[in-house]
Amino acid sequence: MKKFDLISLSTLLSVILIGCGSSSVIDSDYNNLIVQGVPPEVFDSHLIKDDDIEYDSNQENQTNTNYKISSISNTDRDKFLREINSARASSRNCGREGSFPAVSSLSWNTKLYEACYEHNYDMKNANTFSHDGSGTQYDITGVLIEEPSSPYNRVVNTSYFYDAHYYGIVENIAMGPHDIKEVVSYWLEDDLHCANIMREDFTEMGISKVLSDHGYYYWTNILGYK
Repeated sequence: MKKFDLISLSTLLSVILIGCGSSSVIDSDYNNLIVQGVPPEVFDSHLIKDDDIEYDSNQENQTNTNYKISSISNTDRDKFLREINSARASSRNCGREGSFPAVSSLSWNTKLYEACYEHNYDMKNANTFSHDGSGTQYDITGVLIEEPSSPYNRVVNTSYFYDAHYYGIVENIAMGPHDIKEVVSYWLEDDLHCANIMREDFTEMGISKVLSDHGYYYWTNILGYK
């Protein structure tokens, strides 16, 4: 069985696109951006077997030498954590997905942040908006595996799963908003996104915000447990 058969992944998409189109190529007219939601793909959790994930001890030295992960300020890190944890701190009705009790706070994970930043870097420079990597030179993990990367690929590339037995991740992306409150409110208004944010099995997260050349922001948020 291929290792991808055992992916534990909930891919979430909170989309801000041009008009009512669904193209992954982004127009530069920020004034025409509106909010749209796309149903996420959901996969169940699985036990990781020893041969499910292969690690290369030199993996960290194989990425594009021109690519550098930007650090995040303590102020932004704490602000992002506080907003997600505030949402999880209250019981919530997620519509068709049911009602959820308040759940415990998440902690920050640097590896998950690295995967978030990598995807924002790719979307910004390749002018795309998708959970899949662009498959261009800007898709750092994609260059390594020689195909467009998935959220799972990018998290594996950080070695986040290195000591995992059971694991799960969820990736949220958004484009447009300047403020974390706006982004979280978009996700909470959608039943499936709301339910995933409220899942009690997640214990940690990373989130990245990158300014596009057109004045709007790319956001990637990954929640995980292992």
